[in-house]
Amino acid sequence: MEYIINFDIENKDSNLLEKLIHKARVIIEKDNDIKASALVNKCDYASNIMSLLLDEENIDYSIKNTVDILGNDVLGHQFVVVYLDDNSYIVDLTYLQFFIKDRCQANLFKEVEGVTIISPDPGYYYVDNKDMMDVAMSILQKGYVKLDERSAKAYLDSFYLTRRGRRFDIDIKASTYLNALNIKDKNKVK
Repeated sequence: MEYIINFDIENKDSNLLEKLIHKARVIIEKDNDIKASALVNKCDYASNIMSLLLDEENIDYSIKNTVDILGNDVLGHQFVVVYLDDNSYIVDLTYLQFFIKDRCQANLFKEVEGVTIISPDPGYYYVDNKDMMDVAMSILQKGYVKLDERSAKAYLDSFYLTRRGRRFDIDIKASTYLNALNIKDKNKVK
């Protein structure tokens, strides 16, 4: 699999979240070579494994879907927000599927009568926003990023700015994203 950026998957055990992510990756690797398969269409599977491990440790979390936060004109994707030690984290073990080189090309933008009918994958967002690349790299390498205004903006903009439908120049504020991600909701698996 060829990606738009080079990264190595890190499996560290320096904190509880990293230990659980490592454990989840070991389970996932039994059936899938993570980097070779890019875990395309495996977000529900990975989120469920992560939620089971979080349940075992009695750690609070919410399962989130991009369409619930951004509307149904974005690529549907599931991830986990973990609430741990007075911090929140975006955990996305399958974000790498959106950085496959063939799926992140500018020529994938197709419009018909002002309506975008196809667009590149969310990794394409980082081509013009290299200043946010550290957010993507953290998720790609470690499986998580600490949730703050900057990381919420980069992560969710990567989906929002590659949406389909009519093009509107709306800049969603980081605080709006943060509010959507920090709400502990009914999607919680506990």
